[in-house]
Amino acid sequence: MNADLGDFLAKLGLTEYEARTLATLFALKEADSPEVARAAQVPKTRVYDVLDGLVEKGLAVKIFSRPKKYRAMRPNEVFQKLLNEKQNELSEWGKRAEKIGSEMETQIGTDSSSEEKVLKVKSRTDFYKILAQEIDTAQNEIHGLTNLDVHHHILHDSLQRAAERNVTVKFVGDHPESFIETAKKMGKNMHVQKANHGLHAYVIDGKKVVMMMSDITQERPEYHFTIWPENKPLAQTLQQTFDRHWNN
Repeated sequence: MNADLGDFLAKLGLTEYEARTLATLFALKEADSPEVARAAQVPKTRVYDVLDGLVEKGLAVKIFSRPKKYRAMRPNEVFQKLLNEKQNELSEWGKRAEKIGSEMETQIGTDSSSEEKVLKVKSRTDFYKILAQEIDTAQNEIHGLTNLDVHHHILHDSLQRAAERNVTVKFVGDHPESFIETAKKMGKNMHVQKANHGLHAYVIDGKKVVMMMSDITQERPEYHFTIWPENKPLAQTLQQTFDRHWNN
C-alpha cells in the first residue's frame, strides 16, 4: 500500500481503514477481501464492512464473481467526490460558525458593561486590535484625534467596513502619507485631515470614548488606554477639540 496515498485519502475524510483499503484497491486493480485485508493490513473481521462502506460511498464497485471481488473507481473520480464532500462539509461548518459567531457577538454586545474601563496591553498592535473591535460597533460616526503609527494597517479592515455601512469617519492628526492614500480609496464616508495635537482619542457615535493614556509613539513595555462606553461630557469635550483642529 502507498502510505502517502493513504494519508492523503485520510485527510480527505476517510477513516484509517477506509484509506488503507482504497489505496490498496488502486494498487491491486481488482481483488477479493482476503487479498485486500493482507495488503492493506486491515483485520479480516473488519475488511468486509470497510469494502461495503466504500461501495456505498460510490468509491468502489462490487463484482459478483466467485470469489466476490472489489474494484476502486477511477482515481480522479474518487478524489473529486471526496473533495466535493469535504467542501460541502466546510461550507456547512462555515454557515454554522457565522451563525454562532453572530449570536455570540450579539450576546457580548448585550452584556457589555456601561462602566468605564482602564486597560493595559503589552504592545501597540494589541491596542489597535481592540480599537478595531470598538470601531466595528459604530452605527453613525467616528471622530478620531489620531497619531497613527506603523501599526495603522490593522485598522484598515474595520474602517473599510465602517465606511461601507455608511458610518461617517473623520480622522484629524499626524497621519503617514500611506494611510492618507489608503483613506482616499475607502469612499466618500472616509475623511482625513492633518494636524498636530498629540492626542490619540476616538469619539464613537457621540458618546463612546476610546483614549490612549500612554505615549503610543514611543516603544514601551506596556500601554494604558481607557474605554468609556457612555461618557457624553468627555465625548463633547473631545469633540470640541476635534472640531477646532478640523476647521483649522
